[in-house]
Amino acid sequence: MCDLSPRRAVIKDLDAVSKLRFSSFLNRFFKNFQATYFSHRDSVLNASLWGEVERTMTDVIAYPGTQQWWETRRHWHTEEFARVVDALIAKGAEPMAYSTYNLNDLIPQISRETSDCTPSSADRGNLGK
Repeated sequence: MCDLSPRRAVIKDLDAVSKLRFSSFLNRFFKNFQATYFSHRDSVLNASLWGEVERTMTDVIAYPGTQQWWETRRHWHTEEFARVVDALIAKGAEPMAYSTYNLNDLIPQISRETSDCTPSSADRGNLGK
């Protein structure tokens, strides 16, 4: 498994396939966040559940890679939701989503298991399909 978590990814340092994977991962997150926001706004989702989602969003958004992605994909979302995300970014929260997992111990293992995060030749042949 290639480590493309927001904690590690810096978009400019990723190869084209990794950028697609990272963008796909974040797009799913943010589309779910957006749907949840509108459920809350329309009183379908109660305040305590929205608070849980907002805290998760804050943790994920705090990572530089996520913010880099957001700059290029903000237009994929409604303007109303984009203002919510922009306000969370403006708070300047410290990246904490993965802070309790002691992932530094895993990085050498991940590096050994995925010494090359580029797609195999079979994968490369299927990218456009």
